[in-house]
Amino acid sequence: MEKPTLLINNLSMPNDQFVEFHWKNKKKLGYPIEFSVSNSNKYFKTYDINSYAIPELQKEYVDPNGWQKIEQWLSKNGKIVGFVAGGVIIGAGGTYILMK
Repeated sequence: MEKPTLLINNLSMPNDQFVEFHWKNKKKLGYPIEFSVSNSNKYFKTYDINSYAIPELQKEYVDPNGWQKIEQWLSKNGKIVGFVAGGVIIGAGGTYILMK
């Protein structure tokens, strides 16, 4: 009599894990940050979550609103925007002078 066996050569269980951060009672100095973890696969459960807060964690960098995103983009690309705007002004000025 043979013992039953089970051989698994390949097992794939797709899952995406999402971590969302929330500010409890709006962002104020000293208020804790909450977060939630969810899985795309209903058969995956998440247990024993350890969290670490980075000192001076700021909401405008973790979860910026629209104006904060524009401000961050301009701070990264400000020189390029300045050069393009300067070139447009110089070009428009030169065209104006030539048209006189």
